Amino acid sequence: MVKVYDTTHMRIFFLIDYWPLPTGGMESHGYEFKRYYESKGIDSFLTVGFAENITEGIYDKKQKVHVLPKMAIHDSTWLLTFLRDNECGAGDLIFCNSMYWIEIFADIYNTFPDVPIVLRSGGNDIVQAQVPEKGNTLMQRQLFVAKTINAYVKMLLVNSNYTLKRCQALGINEEKMKMVRGGVDVQRFVSLPKTKRLALRKRMKIPLNDIVVLSVSRLVPFKGLQYVLEARALLSQKIPTTHIIVGDGSEREKLLEQVKHLDLSASTQIVGDVSFDTIHKYYQVADIFIHTPVFYITNSGESTYIHTETMGRSICEAQAVGIATIASEVGGIQELIEDERNGLLVPERDPLAIRDALTRLCTSSLLREEIGTCAKSHRETLSWKRVFKEYDSLFATMIK
Repeated sequence: MVKVYDTTHMRIFFLIDYWPLPTGGMESHGYEFKRYYESKGIDSFLTVGFAENITEGIYDKKQKVHVLPKMAIHDSTWLLTFLRDNECGAGDLIFCNSMYWIEIFADIYNTFPDVPIVLRSGGNDIVQAQVPEKGNTLMQRQLFVAKTINAYVKMLLVNSNYTLKRCQALGINEEKMKMVRGGVDVQRFVSLPKTKRLALRKRMKIPLNDIVVLSVSRLVPFKGLQYVLEARALLSQKIPTTHIIVGDGSEREKLLEQVKHLDLSASTQIVGDVSFDTIHKYYQVADIFIHTPVFYITNSGESTYIHTETMGRSICEAQAVGIATIASEVGGIQELIEDERNGLLVPERDPLAIRDALTRLCTSSLLREEIGTCAKSHRETLSWKRVFKEYDSLFATMIK
């Protein structure tokens, strides 16, 4: 029987990533985690991030974030001093939003043995093992990561069964891991009545009568946006569409050039990054959501690893709003989408299959409605409220 402890006076030391947070699924988790636990009492929640180009710790008073120099993720002196100054001890918990702090986990554990370390990961950061000082080969670095997690982390929270199995394959103990899927603010990500939807389109200067296709992701190679653009170039010109792409990244210029080359400029908007508190509006004006990541082979020195979509937070957001979704059959996506019920699945890197799925949804409002309604029926299971309640229950098993 698992013992449950009183967490009334628990304090969470929340270790996030670069500050201010960039845009992405991991960062969305950090943003919402901070917002939820701060709402339970700011005195019980302390956030620590790191930044480039600073040599001393600073305090972002407006956002309530203690910001350390980037060297703090390699040299434990900075964080250990902060934890001591704030009297970290039994009854507290250290929650890491990503792998960035793993090099100092041993020092944290040995200095504060009564304080459990919880690590949350989507899996790609664990597989890529970006700890160059810990091994000359990718396998050596992955071994360091697995051994460190097994030795010093009380619980590893992962976002899908796909991620759990990948981590297990690297040697991470299964009993250390817990899968918690989802993460959507269901108060904001809601569908709108037609009149309000059209009014919002008008304010956002989006064509009122077009089929609006939405993509939301970082503009990086493994997201596979180039295949969506190729598919749209194959789509019948009789189908009036506007494709809105929300996000930014290293592939932006390449995608802009592809849009121009395929003569899609008049029907494509690449709007860049959008703030966490306004992005829901783009979902509310869309008819179709499309997300086609791939299994992307990434070089790491002498070796390679697969970078892919391990869950798909943007898919969760689309489902919460009730948008018919097209997605590729990679990573953890198939745990969110049941083909022909709450979405349409297509093979990766297949513009023809994407075009056919787009054609079906563009030409049938009934099919869009059926798929969207099915997806929306499970929205509460994807909510941040449900995710964090599960976290609360897990935390109560490890705080003494």
